[in-house]
Amino acid sequence: MITARTGLLADPYFSGTKLRWLLEMIPGAQERAAKGELAFGTVDSWLIWNLTGGKVHATDATNAARTLLYDIHEGRWSAEICDLFDISMAVLPEVKDCAADFGMTDPVLFGAPLSPEAPAPLTWSMRFRPT
Repeated sequence: MITARTGLLADPYFSGTKLRWLLEMIPGAQERAAKGELAFGTVDSWLIWNLTGGKVHATDATNAARTLLYDIHEGRWSAEICDLFDISMAVLPEVKDCAADFGMTDPVLFGAPLSPEAPAPLTWSMRFRPT
């Protein structure tokens, strides 16, 4: 079932199996996950979470597909695989299109909120002024 839905082999290399291990090994983690008190994701969702000041918990389909929990045919998290691993879907990030708006940066980081549409030179000049 896992390979048919994800295109991946059930393997400890993927983050879904690592999450299962963490939920078993960290006291209280399973209960906190079930209550929606924990957030899980890959590096991209961690970066988005931190850059938006914790306002956005999201990923894109290409990263979601490497977790072992994402149904590549349905384009969504697999409830069946999450049930198999006893992983609450409440911890999973929202899956967005690669070109979607992932939010504004927290103004604390750069002195002002930055939009993903901001041109890179403008963004750079706002943060780093020549001396």
